[in-house]
Amino acid sequence: MDLKRWQYFSAVARVGSLAKAAQLLEIAPSALSRQIALLEEECGGMLFHRTGRGVVLTRLGEMVEPKARALLDQAERLAMEARESANVPTGIVKLGVLHSVGRPLVSELFEHLRESAPGVHLHVIEAFSGLMDEYRNVGRIDLTVLNRYKRADIREEQLGRFDMHLVGPAGDPVTSARTIDFRNLDGLPFVLPGLPSELRIRLDQHARRFGFTLDIRIEVETIITMKDVCARSRLYTILPTYAVAEEVSRGELSVSRIVRPEIRRLLCLGVTSVRPMSLAMKEVSKALRVISRRLMADGTWPTSIDQPP
Repeated sequence: MDLKRWQYFSAVARVGSLAKAAQLLEIAPSALSRQIALLEEECGGMLFHRTGRGVVLTRLGEMVEPKARALLDQAERLAMEARESANVPTGIVKLGVLHSVGRPLVSELFEHLRESAPGVHLHVIEAFSGLMDEYRNVGRIDLTVLNRYKRADIREEQLGRFDMHLVGPAGDPVTSARTIDFRNLDGLPFVLPGLPSELRIRLDQHARRFGFTLDIRIEVETIITMKDVCARSRLYTILPTYAVAEEVSRGELSVSRIVRPEIRRLLCLGVTSVRPMSLAMKEVSKALRVISRRLMADGTWPTSIDQPP
């Protein structure tokens, strides 16, 4: 029995699309289709119905899916128990982090683990929250550090809460005040992430409530480029405090905290439900809590920021 094929089957069943599963699994769609076809040959029948919108499980697929999930869980648990028989955290932990917190979080985490758990090997993926949710749901990553704008999901815990600021070029009159009402964002030219970014969805909802549409001149999916466009092209963006604190302190960007309503971003630690928590995952989770508290306490991740004097 080829466990890898069953892992592929489980991923396709979870997302309902061969193309999407192939992207998440980092395998060519044609190769994934061949593996599913070989598995169907082994099972003696079709596991998926192909539709115009993706795939759905056949009756045979519905019958074997929970058994396949149990088999994969058992195999993962066996491997984990073998690694942890000495009660020492070892193995690979796949961690998804936001672009905006990767620095200095990842380097701090690596240094911490090098001292406390040298047997743990980190595999870090930087992405936006929506993509990390998908990766975590299919088991491509074990732990996530991502954003929420309402409250943490059931398998998440809050690491911190941060005010969102209107970010503009240095010396810009709009961001010279300490705060700005959300309604006053009407008419400003923006660089923002595209849909389905959770931030974009929340901003669009607030704008509709006040009867206007945000003037988005360019959509950018990376924080570094977003800040560069903001500084060089005299556009505005909206970011949490920790993402712009360095640039504000150096006088490269200016900020004004958004009020009426305030917009706050929760930074959350999430855990995959695809596999049980290993000692290594627990060690990394504990380290992330410690480091997050320290970064907020020493001002590296300020919960709010004012203009430099």
